[in-house]
Amino acid sequence: MPITMHQRNVTANTIASYRDTFRLLFMFAQVRLRKSPTLADLDATFIGAFLTDLEVKRGASAKMRNLRLTANRIHLSMSIKIYAATAE
Repeated sequence: MPITMHQRNVTANTIASYRDTFRLLFMFAQVRLRKSPTLADLDATFIGAFLTDLEVKRGASAKMRNLRLTANRIHLSMSIKIYAATAE
């Protein structure tokens, strides 16, 4: 069974930040891909384009970009583990 964010003692602000990151990522993906993204769509090039878009269009700082990158890494890593466990 996967460990939840609450079990990791993550703050409410961190959870909200991660939530916001994924909302922005999925909105970006739907516009860019013209469809809902799959895990296969979210490769390093795509994530890089998303982070650049945040900097250019939203004026995100380098610090914010790195926080969003971390959130994406954690979420995608957990998603892959869950997918792999359910695919067996």
